[in-house]
Amino acid sequence: MVENKRPAAGGAQAMEYPIICPYCFNQAAGGRPFSHKDVHFRAETVYPNLHAIEQMMGKRKVDIEMMTNTKEQAAAMSQFEAAERFLQKDDPIYNRFWSDYNSTSEQESRMDNGIKPWTRPVIRYGDGVSRLVTDSDGFVVAAVDNFGKTTHRRVCPHCHNPLPLGFGKNPVKNISIIGITGAGKTVYISQLLKGMVDYAAKSGLAAFFTSDHESNFIAANQVAKGKPLPDSTLPNSLSQPMFYDIIQSNGSSKKTDTIVLYDIAGENCRSAADMVRFARFIEHSDGLILLIDPKQLNFTSDCDEENVDAPSLALNTLHGVITGQQGRKCTIPMAVCVSKSDQCFDILPSMAQEHIQVARRNEMGVIAKEFDGSAYNQLSQEMTRLIENNALSVCNILQDNYLNFNFFAVSAIGCDCTKNENGVFAPSMKPEPRRIEEPILWLFKQFGFIRSNTKVLRPYPIKQPDKEVWKPGFLGIGGKYVRVEGELARYEEEKIRETVIREGGR
Repeated sequence: MVENKRPAAGGAQAMEYPIICPYCFNQAAGGRPFSHKDVHFRAETVYPNLHAIEQMMGKRKVDIEMMTNTKEQAAAMSQFEAAERFLQKDDPIYNRFWSDYNSTSEQESRMDNGIKPWTRPVIRYGDGVSRLVTDSDGFVVAAVDNFGKTTHRRVCPHCHNPLPLGFGKNPVKNISIIGITGAGKTVYISQLLKGMVDYAAKSGLAAFFTSDHESNFIAANQVAKGKPLPDSTLPNSLSQPMFYDIIQSNGSSKKTDTIVLYDIAGENCRSAADMVRFARFIEHSDGLILLIDPKQLNFTSDCDEENVDAPSLALNTLHGVITGQQGRKCTIPMAVCVSKSDQCFDILPSMAQEHIQVARRNEMGVIAKEFDGSAYNQLSQEMTRLIENNALSVCNILQDNYLNFNFFAVSAIGCDCTKNENGVFAPSMKPEPRRIEEPILWLFKQFGFIRSNTKVLRPYPIKQPDKEVWKPGFLGIGGKYVRVEGELARYEEEKIRETVIREGGR
C-alpha cells in the first residue's frame, strides 16, 4: 500500500501528499498516486436547468443568439456557456463506478438542499475552478469556482467519489470487516463506530470521524432496546467506506493516521467469481476483521448446517485474492472473531463476558497507549482450543495460509433478543457490547499505534527457516557449519515482523 507523506515539521514547506483513492485505488492511472492539487471538486454553484441560467442572466439563450452586436453577443454567449458548465446532471464517471455495485450507497446531506450530491457539477483547477484554497501546511482543502463560491466537496479525479476534507494529508490504514452469513456484521460495525471515540481514549488515543458516512451508518443501523435489528448488507452491494482519524499525542507532538473501514458482505467471499467486485478493497487492506457466527463453528446445539462451510470458503477465497497463489501465506493481520458470543457463554471461557481495555495511567498520569495483552492472552488460548475441537478445518486453513492472525470473542449486543409479531428480532434490554473493541485495538497494535502491556500470544508457533550455525571444534580446532532447525515461537511480536519483511509483503 502506498502511504501518504507527512508535511515537514511546522509546515515549513509544502508537500506533494500523494493520494490513493479509497474507492478506485487509482486503477485508471495504473495505481499511481495523484497530488492533492489534482483533486477535483463538486461545485456549490448549481443550475438545475437552462431556464435557471436565463433567469440569472436576465436573457434567454435564443435572444442572445439573435443579438446583432457581434461583440455583445460573443460576451453574453461566453457567459452563458460558462454557466452551462454548472448545470445539474448525472455524472457518467461516478455512475460507471457504482454500476458494479447495483447503485450508489452515498446519502444526501441536509446541506444539499434537495440536490443529490453526485449530480453536482465536477470541476477542477482551470475548468470551473479559479483558485485553490490551502491550509497552513499547503494542503489543498477547498476551491473557489468561477462564480466566487467556495466548495470543500473534494472528489477523486478518477472515479468522482467523495474524499473527506483532510484525506490524503496523513498515512492511511485500510481495514476490511467481513461478516460470514448471519454473523451480525452490520450490528457490529454500528456498535463499534458508536463507541469508537471512547474505545480509542481507553488506549491513550484520540479518534474523530472525518465524513458524514459514519453518522449516517449509525443512524441507519441503530441498535437499541425494542428496536428491530438492522438488515444485513445486501450481496453485491457496497457501503460507503467509513473514515476516522486516529491521533497519537506525545507531549507537544502528535501523529495522525487515517483509518478507512470497509463493510464487506460474507456472501461475496464464497467464491472467486463472487469476489471480483470487492477484490480491490481486500487486497489493499492493512488489516482484516472476520466475523463468524458461532453456529457455523458448531459452538451451539443448533448448528447452521447450510452455512457450516462458509468460514472455510471465505478464508480460501480471501487467501487467493490477497496472495494470488498457493503456498504463499497472507501476511495481513487478521482478527478472526466469534460473533454473538453472548449466545454461547456456557462454553466460552468466563473472561469472554468481561469488559476489557480499562484505561491505565502511567507514572506521569497519562493514559498509557497500550493494548491489554494480559487480559487478551487469558482468552486466546481457550478460544484456540475451542475452535480446534469444533472447527479444526478452519484452524488448518488459517495455519496453512495465514501468517498473522488471532482469535477473538465479541458480542455487539450482549443481551437477549426477542422476536416480534413480524418475526423481527430486537434487543430485550439496553445493549451492552462486550469486547467488540478488542480486535481493532489489536490491529492498532499491529500498526504501531499502541504497544501491549505484555507479549501477545498467538494460536500457533511460527516455524522459522533452518539456519547454519558455526560450531567450534575441540580446542577451536576443526570447526564447521551445522544446520539447525529454526526456533518456534508462540509470541508474535518480533517473529512475524521478521517473516513479513523477509517475504516482502502480503
